[in-house]
Amino acid sequence: MLLGIKNSLPPMNILSNNQIEEIHEATLKVLEKTGVRILSQQALDILKEAGCTIESRKAFLDSELIEDALNKCPSSFTWYSVHPESKKHIKLEPGHVNISISHSPTHVIDLEGNRRRSTFSDVADMTRLGDALEMMHLGGSGLSGTVEEIDLRLDLMTAAAYRFVHEVKNTDKPLFIPPSGMSPDDGFEFFNLFREDLSDLQKKPCSWVWVNTVSPLTHNETMTEYALGFAMFGLPVLFRPEVMAHATGPATLGGSLVQHNAEILSGVVMCQLANESYGIAPPPPIVYGTASSILDPRTAQITLGAPEAGLMNVLTAQMANYYNLPTRGTAGCTDSKVLDAQAGQESAMNVLLASMTGINLIVNALGGLGPGIQVGSYAAMIFHDENLKAISRVLKGIEISDEALAIDVIHEVGPGGEYFSHPHTLKHFRSEFFMPRLFDRTDYDVFEKSQKKDILTRANEKAHEILKTHQPAELDADIVKTLDEILKNIHKKYIG
Repeated sequence: MLLGIKNSLPPMNILSNNQIEEIHEATLKVLEKTGVRILSQQALDILKEAGCTIESRKAFLDSELIEDALNKCPSSFTWYSVHPESKKHIKLEPGHVNISISHSPTHVIDLEGNRRRSTFSDVADMTRLGDALEMMHLGGSGLSGTVEEIDLRLDLMTAAAYRFVHEVKNTDKPLFIPPSGMSPDDGFEFFNLFREDLSDLQKKPCSWVWVNTVSPLTHNETMTEYALGFAMFGLPVLFRPEVMAHATGPATLGGSLVQHNAEILSGVVMCQLANESYGIAPPPPIVYGTASSILDPRTAQITLGAPEAGLMNVLTAQMANYYNLPTRGTAGCTDSKVLDAQAGQESAMNVLLASMTGINLIVNALGGLGPGIQVGSYAAMIFHDENLKAISRVLKGIEISDEALAIDVIHEVGPGGEYFSHPHTLKHFRSEFFMPRLFDRTDYDVFEKSQKKDILTRANEKAHEILKTHQPAELDADIVKTLDEILKNIHKKYIG
């Protein structure tokens, strides 16, 4: 079952073809003259072997090496559920938009409206709620740093394993596996449970390694070596800079885009060289990602709901399309602390921009409240799901055919007639119109009789209803048993 939204519209562009070429040429100059700092000795050795100049952990890349690496990258790939019986999958390819929950909140706003530290119970419930939502295509809770992790003094690797186990038991949609923070060895224990061997994993990939570059122009050791390990086996790698204009990147969006591009292209080179040096797998898919925006000059907060964040999605999508790479964006975020008019405006504007520009995977599109996605909200998940349904109607576009143009129908009804009872209306209105289930289109009298419930109240009620009734697909009992054993072993290894 293919999840996601089909985008029938041509990509929205801001940059001209000449401007894209200027950005590309500027990026090549940065990588050749300024270089990138690389803290992984393994990566430095691979680059040196390929003929790159290395000076004090800075690598200088020439244009021929970059072009060769880009030419090896697949233009799309399919991401499968880890559940052996699940048929659910997503495709990162042109004309397809996939949606994920907000990642990294440490707090939640629960169904009673309380803002509190998240728990493992929230991890399970938010995953189960997302499993039921039509517009959430990747599973999981997105939560991190739960109160139990603090109380039990869990290290990052053990905490990530606990969260993954709670998530995989509550959805059969594709998941991020291994979770962020886990070691490669621990991650592959989970892979080995859900895939027969490396060949099976390559045929049906169920994750990527997610690399956050350290702006400006730095690749850290742990994430880089994790990426090299995935690339060697031909598995997907995502590079996702978070350049903050005027803080970790130039104040101009053009300058930040050049730096952003340099960080990704240097990662592409390292991964493709690592894959070639190992020589046992096809070239890995490289996903061109972004979480770049601006640092607010007054608050020193990264502002993911800003219009500049929306612009960066469009700009980076154009660069990714130029290189023929799959894309990942950050949109749907808000800097508002509650589900209010600001939250609605910021999330709708930026997720619509990301969708229309051709981003293949939009992360942080459901449930997050700011600043910096500090909070995951049950009600916001419901609100964003409805908002995304409206956006999916826009992406559908309109049909131009004899049936759709309805010349005969217009003639039959004629001047002064009515269309309500015409068979053409009955045939098409359900598929043609967005029919909201959460947004209120009634008049004031009906609204008053419904106790004047605002959208937050209605969203909370809907979340309550889903969590009472929805049950996700169950894992096989033997897999659950082994999953719990792996978790115990990881806990014992790091905690004792």
